[in-house]
Amino acid sequence: MSDDTRRVQELEVALARQRRDLHELNTIGVALSAQRDIRKLMELILSSSRQLTVADAGSLYLVERGKDHDTTTDDQLRFKWTQNDSVKTPFEEFTMPLAETSIAGYAALSGQAVNVADAYDLPAGSPFRYGRSFDQSSGYRTKSILSVPMRDH
Repeated sequence: MSDDTRRVQELEVALARQRRDLHELNTIGVALSAQRDIRKLMELILSSSRQLTVADAGSLYLVERGKDHDTTTDDQLRFKWTQNDSVKTPFEEFTMPLAETSIAGYAALSGQAVNVADAYDLPAGSPFRYGRSFDQSSGYRTKSILSVPMRDH
């Protein structure tokens, strides 16, 4: 097989993947506008996002505003939904301060996606850190993390 033929095949595979991803994004968009059951909607967002990114696991956090609406000092992140194909552990909701010291908090506050290649080897100067307690208790090894802020209408 020539290099040109191999390159054409690679491009065709990439194009097919992009078409599937675009179709999946359209499906999510339709579901977002039509679904009224928040639990089903969050599960759809989580499973579709994992499928698009070929992720083993995923989580959704919700921002809960505190009483002081002028600042974020008493706002929290609620760990609300999770999916994991590798380990089965009982799900427990918890809250943590909404702060730039966590990857999810940083994404929520900055409005920017955070893409970390290795959770155990964060880029130098990162304002956030990765808490390893889940990995330690479950035997799971979190590798890469993609944290994307979502905003409602």
